[in-house]
Amino acid sequence: AAAASSQQQPARSMQHARSEFEYLIYRYTGQGRSQHDDVKKTLEEIKVSIDAQPTPPTGDKDLLALSRSTAKLREVMGTLLDQGGRDVKCIRKVEMLSDSILDNVEAR
Repeated sequence: AAAASSQQQPARSMQHARSEFEYLIYRYTGQGRSQHDDVKKTLEEIKVSIDAQPTPPTGDKDLLALSRSTAKLREVMGTLLDQGGRDVKCIRKVEMLSDSILDNVEAR
């Protein structure tokens, strides 16, 4: 039973990550946000990688894809910080996404 619940946690975490991506992508497609097309594209690439993750996470399948997603997420965080770090809500969501990816890796 403990193993089943430990597998359910990362699955829920990845489901939560998907909803966070939806918010961030929406945030960067809003009116007057065309200067953030690069961030939007990066977020969409990460979302595709997250969506492809097995549920529950098993073995080393797609670990390279998660690694790439983490690097891209770092780029997004860097962009947010370069903008002065004023968008605290987006910064927090990027942190939560990073935590979700870490939970997925740790569950393997």
